[in-house]
Amino acid sequence: MGQVDDGGIYQAWVEIRSAFVPNTVPVWLGDTMLKYAAAWLKKNPGLCWTEHVAFAERLSERTGVTYFGPQGQDKRGRAIEETEPGPAIVSIAANSEGRNLQAWNQNLIVSLPGNGRILEQLIGRTHRPGQLADEVSVDIAFACTEHWGAFQAARRDAEYIQRTTGQPQKLLYADVDLPDVGEGV
Repeated sequence: MGQVDDGGIYQAWVEIRSAFVPNTVPVWLGDTMLKYAAAWLKKNPGLCWTEHVAFAERLSERTGVTYFGPQGQDKRGRAIEETEPGPAIVSIAANSEGRNLQAWNQNLIVSLPGNGRILEQLIGRTHRPGQLADEVSVDIAFACTEHWGAFQAARRDAEYIQRTTGQPQKLLYADVDLPDVGEGV
């Protein structure tokens, strides 16, 4: 196959690629999930897990609940493990591994990772040795068909991990209670 003459466009891109920073701008289509998460946080002294910074920041603005983002810290640099248990908004990427969050026993996931290993780690932050509560709850907000698909993919991953490693997966021995929403689920 021969070289494609792009007029030097590719070479120009190679020269600036390392300095390029995308300017991602969130576009809000509605605030239903924000309202749901805000109501949940008002009733539950738990952790609201999200992967989207814009969502977390807006939810924090609306509710006054602290957001723990990069390095598991809030805007003042306080680590989540150093705070009193109560409602908190947490970044999945920054907090789903290596944190001891057993001071909390309620979780809401508003953006579901479609990977069973990540979801297992996330659940394991509160469902772990040292947890004093009799039960740990994990509510997952299914806002669209893709969220349900991500949940099914995560459960398949968990089944594979459990079958191949013998390590029990929390996602598989949890009760799954779905609301009656008709044929859509």
